[in-house]
Amino acid sequence: DLGEMFARAGCIYLQDTSVVCEQLLFHGSPWTSSAKMGFYSRDSSDFLRERCAEFPSYVDVLITHQPPLGILDLGFVGDGGWQKRDAPKVSARGGKKQGKRVKRKQCSICGGYHQGWAHLGSTTLLDAVRVCQPKVHVFGHVHSSFGTTVCDGQTRFVNAAMKAEDGGYRTPVVVTMVVPSDVGEGE
Repeated sequence: DLGEMFARAGCIYLQDTSVVCEQLLFHGSPWTSSAKMGFYSRDSSDFLRERCAEFPSYVDVLITHQPPLGILDLGFVGDGGWQKRDAPKVSARGGKKQGKRVKRKQCSICGGYHQGWAHLGSTTLLDAVRVCQPKVHVFGHVHSSFGTTVCDGQTRFVNAAMKAEDGGYRTPVVVTMVVPSDVGEGE
């Protein structure tokens, strides 16, 4: 059992479970929406929906493997297969090539133009994040979209995929959170 193995190493493994640490509630779920995405993958959207329905109604830090749809989830899929490349800067307009206008299809998810790239995040996970509204959502999987962003002014999304496209490793993302003071303190 992975939980026991990690416990022996002094770690807490979160598989559809939560833990309170320093007064912050952490919840983890490793599942992804496609069997092509690794060990914790399921092709059943019902399975992922059931796991997401188990998220606490309130959570400070949500930890998943897959990103939510449209948030730090661009992966290169061009030329008929997966290739390692850095994510493009999503432009708001089509581009030009050697003085000629290139016909580019606008993305229905983000409105940008990123030919050869696709959003690999999960709609089901995005819906679940909107419900539990974590302060921080940490995920990985899409290595080319490493970084952080804040959406809706409340949740900081962190794609913490550590392995870089060149095979090296990135500097970890550090997120500082303010621990809430105890209610009733001094009473």
